[in-house]
Amino acid sequence: MSQKIQLALTVCITIITGMLLFSALRPQAPILQEITIKQPEERMVTVSAHEKIEVEVDTVEFLIVIAIEEDELATAKLKNEETYLATVRILGNHLIEKKDINTGDLQVLLERSFTLDRDIIGYTVIRSLKVTVHDLADLEPLFTDLQDAKVGRIENILFTVSNTELFQEQVLQKAIQTAENKARAIASGIDREIGGIISIDEFSNSTSQNIFYSDLEEYSGRKFYNFTASSLLIRNITIESGVSVSFELK
Repeated sequence: MSQKIQLALTVCITIITGMLLFSALRPQAPILQEITIKQPEERMVTVSAHEKIEVEVDTVEFLIVIAIEEDELATAKLKNEETYLATVRILGNHLIEKKDINTGDLQVLLERSFTLDRDIIGYTVIRSLKVTVHDLADLEPLFTDLQDAKVGRIENILFTVSNTELFQEQVLQKAIQTAENKARAIASGIDREIGGIISIDEFSNSTSQNIFYSDLEEYSGRKFYNFTASSLLIRNITIESGVSVSFELK
């Protein structure tokens, strides 16, 4: 009987040992844990802004073309010179400085007959002056005096802004300020503040077309839309700037 008990105990021990070994060798299930990965805070904010300003024209350029037709070349040259000097006197009377008068080269055109010989029957002597006027209030009196003196054709009348670069810088700073206001509002919405500027990219910068008349006739015909009581109704040129600005976030 004692042997049977011992045998039974031996069998039980063997079975238990085998079960323990099997359990130890079996792959263990992973232990699940809740892991939260903290995202890094945003360190900058980038915003875009667009601004424009209206700038009054303050300068006008135009061309005076003196063309004299005569049968003799010497006569045509003499009359052209006389007309040129008269033109310069009128410009001087209106306080136009020499630096604002640019005289072109003398040109001579030949007029030929329609015969087979194509004989020269006349000459046209041409000289042009490019004039810049900074006092726009004196523009129409100047035009009137030039017309009364019959000094020549007035062409290519162009109104411009003399210091465009200054106004381009102004509108750029205005766009940057608008971008800063936008960035400040965004930062406030996430309980942050903006710091210094990291980068500025001016992706657009434009100036609207200047005001142009091909000749005095077009100017006179259209001035009723642009001028009143013989005085310049100030026309504006639009200068625009678009920027993308990155600010530090604190």
